[in-house]
Amino acid sequence: MLRNPVNVVASALFAFLIGCSGFDSSQIMVHPDSAVVSSTFDMALVNVFMYIDSSTTISNKIERDSLHLLVGMPESWNVVGARFVVVRDLKSEQMLALESGELDDQALAALLQQYQSQAVALPADDALPAAISGRAITAHDQSNEAEVSVDVGDVEVWKGFGAPVDIVYEKGGKPDTVIPLDSAMAFLGESDTTGSDSLMSQIAALEAFGISVPDSIGVCIVPVAMFLKIQAGPQEGDDTLYYFTKTGKMNQAPSAVITVMMPEMADLETGDMVYVPMKLTSAAGVTGSRARFTQSAMKIVADRATGTVRIDLGAVNLNPPSINIFSLQGNLVRTLTPAAPAAGSIVWDGADARGNRVGSGSYLVRIAGDDGSMAHRVQLVR
Repeated sequence: MLRNPVNVVASALFAFLIGCSGFDSSQIMVHPDSAVVSSTFDMALVNVFMYIDSSTTISNKIERDSLHLLVGMPESWNVVGARFVVVRDLKSEQMLALESGELDDQALAALLQQYQSQAVALPADDALPAAISGRAITAHDQSNEAEVSVDVGDVEVWKGFGAPVDIVYEKGGKPDTVIPLDSAMAFLGESDTTGSDSLMSQIAALEAFGISVPDSIGVCIVPVAMFLKIQAGPQEGDDTLYYFTKTGKMNQAPSAVITVMMPEMADLETGDMVYVPMKLTSAAGVTGSRARFTQSAMKIVADRATGTVRIDLGAVNLNPPSINIFSLQGNLVRTLTPAAPAAGSIVWDGADARGNRVGSGSYLVRIAGDDGSMAHRVQLVR
C-alpha cells in the first residue's frame, strides 16, 4: 500500500534527521491490465500521508484538511463512480508488515473489505485539473520499478474528485510508531556502513558539523483508500491511465530541506502519481495486475437455511480460479469450476464429487490462482 517505503525512507531519512516533514504517496491496490472495450471495471488505490519526525514527539501541528484525486485518461474513457474512506485504525507496524509480506492474504482481504464497506461518495471537482495544468509530474508504475515524466497537457482528459478530510496530529503528541535509528537502518538494509553514500557516513558528516543526530524517529501514517468504477473506451488498442492523489492544500510548496537538499523528492510534497498501461480488447478474458488483491476480493459465506456455501468471486476477479473443498483431514470432497471469467459467484451444494450429501461440520475451501492460494474454513450446517 505504501509506495515502496524502503526507497522512500532511504531517500528521505537524511533530510529528516535534521528536521521533520510529511508527504503523500500512492499505490494501486486493484486494477486490471486489460479490459473489454466499453466495459466497466473496478479499481482501488490508496493515498498514504506519511509524516516522519526526528523527535519522539510531534514537532509541529499536522493538518490535512482535504483529499484530491485526478484521473488522467483518453477522452473516450470515463469515471462513473468514486468512493473513499480515511483509514484511522491502521498503525505503522501493520504497514511495515504489509510491505514485508508478513501480513497474510486473509488479513489483507479483511482490511480491503473493511475499507470498502466504510467508503462514502467522493464528489467530482471540475476545477481541480487546473491545479496541475502546465506541470510535468514524475509518475511510477504499480511495481515502483519504472518511472516516467508525464506532461499533464499530453493527457486528453483529467477528471477531478475532492472531499474534506480531518487528519490532525497535535504538536507535542505521540507519533503512531517510534523507530530506533539502528532499527530503521536495518530495515533499510544498511549493511555497508563505510561507503560514502551510506547513512552512517552521512550521519558522521552531520555530527562532524556539530549537528545532533537523534536516536530514533517518529512515524505517523494515514492511508486514504479510494474505490473507482471506470468505463473503458470503445476502440481496441493500448492506453494508459494516470492517478494523482494529494491530501492537504493542492499547491503546498515543498519544505526548504527537501527543495535545497533533495529536489528530486519535491513532487512528494505536492502529491504522487501512479500510471497503469491498459490494453483494450474485444476478447472475453482480461487479466488482473495485482492478483493477490483479486483473490482478496472473494467472499465465502455458509447459508444455514439451505445447507450450501456461496463463494463470491468479486467484481474485480477476471480470471476463473481453481476451487476445491476439503475435509479437515485433508481429503478432497469436491472441485468447483466457475462457468466463465467474472462469473460472479458459485455455490457448493453440500455434495461430494459423486453427488452424495456430506455431513454437517467444518470444511476448508481452497481457492488457487496464478499468484498462489488462500484457504477459508466454513461451517456447513443443515
